[in-house]
Amino acid sequence: MSNIEQILPEEAKRRLDADEEWTLVDVRSVEEFQLGHPPGAFNIPWALQGPRGLVANPDFLEVMQRLFLPSQKLILSCRSGNRSNHAAHALTQLGYETCVNMAGGMVGSQDMLGRVSIQGWTAAVGEIEEGDPPGRSYHELS
Repeated sequence: MSNIEQILPEEAKRRLDADEEWTLVDVRSVEEFQLGHPPGAFNIPWALQGPRGLVANPDFLEVMQRLFLPSQKLILSCRSGNRSNHAAHALTQLGYETCVNMAGGMVGSQDMLGRVSIQGWTAAVGEIEEGDPPGRSYHELS
């Protein structure tokens, strides 16, 4: 498995503000995305909400390939950084050149004792957008 660059939410914000070539893709479910996401984020779920929890989104790679060129600079985000890390690996396998994972995701990650080990976007940056933004919601993009 290739080595994916891990960046903190503060660094993700810095890159997004400094270079318009960076795009943030939130890979959480539609429902999670609607509750709050970084401003400007696109929602392309790695997994979808099913009757018994999250299930793999069979269209994830196809939608990503349709919307983003392999040369696009992508920051991938999810709840805590796990799903987005898997998505970044999958995209790298398809030839995407610059996929980075936002470690800590939206809510942060915890150590084995349940202590916050990495602050998420919500605590570290605080800028949140809610709902389905035009042109960036999975309903429109899929």
